[in-house]
Amino acid sequence: MSTSLNAGQLRYRVRFDKQVHVEGAGGGALSSWKPQFTRWANIQPFKGGEDVQAQRLTGTQPAMIVVRSDSSTKLIDPSWRAVELLNGQPLHYFAIKTAADMERKGQYITFYVVDGDPDS
Repeated sequence: MSTSLNAGQLRYRVRFDKQVHVEGAGGGALSSWKPQFTRWANIQPFKGGEDVQAQRLTGTQPAMIVVRSDSSTKLIDPSWRAVELLNGQPLHYFAIKTAADMERKGQYITFYVVDGDPDS
């Protein structure tokens, strides 16, 4: 997929959440998700190939999420998650597997994602 996008192709709202660890009432550590920021994005599900078909058999749907590169989006790594929003409400959760500047121009970051939250 070419990441040469125009504003009209960034039509999905995606919130990026970071996993944080907080101390529970009993003194133990708990993990929770803290929303960091929301960006306009392009979401492209993968449609073919053996790897994609094998992942579908295991219940995961791989996709690519493309956002404009900025100082905040450059911080995202596989410990984060992406949340597709509809009218401000969570619609779909994605575990981020990789992040890269696919065209090496510094304009967009492409995230390879799969359905669901990252493994804790």
